[in-house]
Amino acid sequence: MALICQSRTRYYTMFIKIFIFIIVVYYLTKGLVKMILPHIIKQQMDKFQSQFNQQAPGYQQKKNRKEGSVTVEKVPPKSNHPMGDDDYVDYEEIK
Repeated sequence: MALICQSRTRYYTMFIKIFIFIIVVYYLTKGLVKMILPHIIKQQMDKFQSQFNQQAPGYQQKKNRKEGSVTVEKVPPKSNHPMGDDDYVDYEEIK
């Protein structure tokens, strides 16, 4: 009977050691992922952004703009039409 109790306690202690090991590995992995993953994602985003800017340089975002400020990117051409920009149609009334 003493032999059976010793083997059971050995299995229980082995089970507890393995369980604690799994918990420690889980929390270490979780902590490392929280520290390393944001840096990897930021590097990939910077890489994609630089590739996009190389392929489409006209779409670069304007930085250092004050919120609420208005900037005019393109001024419309002036019209030489005597009546202005509105379309005016001269008509006669028919009776």
